[in-house]
Amino acid sequence: MRRSMLVLGVILVLLGGLFLARDYSSSPACTCARMVPAAIINATIFNVTNGGEVNGYVLAFRAPIDLPAVTVTDPETGRSTEYHREGELYVPVGAPLPFGRFQISSLGNVTVEVHWQDPRTTVVLDTPSLKPVPGGFEYVQTTEYPLWSGIYAEIHDPRGVIRISPNGTFEIVLTDESLKVASINKTLLGTPRLLKLVYSSEQPSKLWLDGYVEIDGRRVGYTHGISVGRDELVEFEKGFKFSSMLLYGHYPPGNETAECTVTHSIGPAGPLFLALGLLLIFAGVLWKG
Repeated sequence: MRRSMLVLGVILVLLGGLFLARDYSSSPACTCARMVPAAIINATIFNVTNGGEVNGYVLAFRAPIDLPAVTVTDPETGRSTEYHREGELYVPVGAPLPFGRFQISSLGNVTVEVHWQDPRTTVVLDTPSLKPVPGGFEYVQTTEYPLWSGIYAEIHDPRGVIRISPNGTFEIVLTDESLKVASINKTLLGTPRLLKLVYSSEQPSKLWLDGYVEIDGRRVGYTHGISVGRDELVEFEKGFKFSSMLLYGHYPPGNETAECTVTHSIGPAGPLFLALGLLLIFAGVLWKG
């Protein structure tokens, strides 16, 4: 009896091992982790007290000083770099560094206007299409973004021309006094304060414009749809300016896309046979009869 229990236990252990080996050698299961696509551009201007938190790249700043160059330090890491004056702004000498906090040497507790970029996106000064200017950022050459993958842009204080190509028949013109979309015969008087461009690759055929203009302190909203093809491009013309832009090459922002992580789905038979086999072997060893 004791010998039979040991033999049966060994057989069950072997069977359990075979089932486990089969599970691991089969095609791996896929558990889908949810992740948020990163923005292509996330650049903005905000005010910070000298020495305050910025948590990103400082591409330029404006401060109440009049020196040819200043040293900026991150009090958290001790990292420092030099900025030199270009017109109204100070820009870094060399590539900008990421800062946790931003402190200008020999400057007191005053407010500094910071041109900031999210550290998870491409640094503006490393791309030839965009640069900081007083009051915002400016495209220094025409830049294209394809519609086929979807697009979401949230632009504050937009000024300039946005063209839909390759046919070039659609043009959005934003001035200090109005927003004009000639192709659909729409003109909205007022100072453009917010413009959203939305194109879903899952629901193609229209590029949606959404936002508001300001008239005598009042916000006047608008929503327009422009018929487009998925192979067309959104072009920001040279000279286009803004105070803040959040641009995704996916739609919608924060849309969670499934990314599969390789795991192994182990069937119940393997662990069951292993447990029974080990139990029988243990009982056989202790068997007194």
